[in-house]
Amino acid sequence: MSRWQRALERRARNAHRSLQSTARRRLRRRAGTARVNGAEPNTLAYEFRVLADPTRLRILDLCREPATVSSLVDQLGLAQSTVSHHVKVLLDAGFVSSERSGTWSHYCAEPARLRELAAMISPDAEAANEEGARS
Repeated sequence: MSRWQRALERRARNAHRSLQSTARRRLRRRAGTARVNGAEPNTLAYEFRVLADPTRLRILDLCREPATVSSLVDQLGLAQSTVSHHVKVLLDAGFVSSERSGTWSHYCAEPARLRELAAMISPDAEAANEEGARS
């Protein structure tokens, strides 16, 4: 195998890595000791980056009831590949769950996950953590 072929194979392998695995590698390299209500700041930053995209927020809103990618494409007016990418990012971050039904995947928002994220940055949660530490 030539050097050129190995380089092409390496690029192909790297192209298929998901956003989450890339973010996890970065987090491991930059892991700090500071915590925000028991969570790594880098982890929180990643989760907020996932939610910072307006399309992903619209998908979360539409996934209050189970939805397929094709129904999301119809409602959003975006390309199927774009919607699939955003759903995968939300799925990897745990904000959306999927359920297979034959050849279809139905995606549904995880409100408990969103509440958990909100609790991590809530001042009330910080006060509760301090009271628990004193006890």
